[in-house]
Amino acid sequence: MRLWSSPLLLVMALLSGLGDARLVVTERAKVDQKIEALSEGDALQLQKQRSWVRDHYDTAAKDRYDTLEGKLVLLDTILRNNWVEPNETWKLQSLGVTFGDALAQELKLRWVAVEDQYGRDPALHDQGTTIVVFPVTSISKRVEGAMLSTFGASSERLAKGSLARGLNRLPPTLTEIFKANPTGDAGL
Repeated sequence: MRLWSSPLLLVMALLSGLGDARLVVTERAKVDQKIEALSEGDALQLQKQRSWVRDHYDTAAKDRYDTLEGKLVLLDTILRNNWVEPNETWKLQSLGVTFGDALAQELKLRWVAVEDQYGRDPALHDQGTTIVVFPVTSISKRVEGAMLSTFGASSERLAKGSLARGLNRLPPTLTEIFKANPTGDAGL
């Protein structure tokens, strides 16, 4: 059963769950965007970032990444153990790719490329709608300039927003990042 029967419900859930929604949900009507399939280069970049995260599992356990829980537990483990420094943008954005994979898996979203006046970025698209979500920078924007170990301890923000049943089980470390800096402005 599709959890989000209406694009409006998805937008409302994302907005209520993330405060000012710097996970970034946009409507094409508000920003002139071109949404297209990932190029071979785009797909290769996402795969490299996805592999960096997945390779934290040992060889025998890599198939765990295929599950929603496996992705979220892996994100939680990497963040809790401070395996990424706040200045390691590529690695933080790799975690964003994994977070995007979890969103895509749970919400049936599709990875696309979005080109607008700011450039070209990978994004998730709810097919048949103008809803676009940019998860790649969702973690890095909240962590850069902050210490990973200083995040608060609450997951209410995402849970109350009910992004999805599976994301209500989001590991505390990931929700702490969003709680500590919901706007993604690194305190600026």
